[in-house]
Amino acid sequence: MGLIFNDERDEQQQAMMQTTAIGLTWQYRYLTVKWAFYCALASATSFTVAAVVDYTIVRTTDYSGMVDWFLSSITG
Repeated sequence: MGLIFNDERDEQQQAMMQTTAIGLTWQYRYLTVKWAFYCALASATSFTVAAVVDYTIVRTTDYSGMVDWFLSSITG
């Protein structure tokens, strides 16, 4: 492991570091796509739940929606 001469162990370590870097790059890309998918799914689910709750409040109460219900509960 000298500065001037490489031996067999140095070459093996360099090869393993290149393989590890490639593996981590693919893992990072996979996790990035997975994170984006989960964020999109969570956003769509949140939007759907909010729309259903708002529709339910409009149909079953005298309020005009979630914002009206929230402001009425704060201001009295």
